[in-house]
Amino acid sequence: MEKQSIEIRKLTPELCGDWVKFFDDIAFKDHEDWAFCYCLEGHLDRKTQEEWTNSMERRQKAMELIQNGEMQGYLAYEDGIVIGWCNVNDRKNYRYLMTMFEEIGYQTEQDDNLKIKSIFCFLVDPQYRGRGVA
Repeated sequence: MEKQSIEIRKLTPELCGDWVKFFDDIAFKDHEDWAFCYCLEGHLDRKTQEEWTNSMERRQKAMELIQNGEMQGYLAYEDGIVIGWCNVNDRKNYRYLMTMFEEIGYQTEQDDNLKIKSIFCFLVDPQYRGRGVA
């Protein structure tokens, strides 16, 4: 196995273009039926998630969330190209997750001083899966 030089960068508004290119061209080239997601599932409430299936609307909303800092995570790069994405944020910022927890009565009380991080999604370029990126 050849040695990879992978760089991990925190998602910032300046990296939004790289993130969008990853989702537009790379992330779901082996599952095009999932390409509409733009990693919004955790950020939308259940009703909006079920109704909002237009990929361009979702793409635009994701870009807005990146620009305002609400969507957070990390990009994995090799040779300046994004090969992976990890959607990680404060748990309370995932509307879908918090709604689900409330519905089942799981950890609904939040301590404002307690930060709990959650990973909602992790994607690796199909060409790099099984090569140690994760």
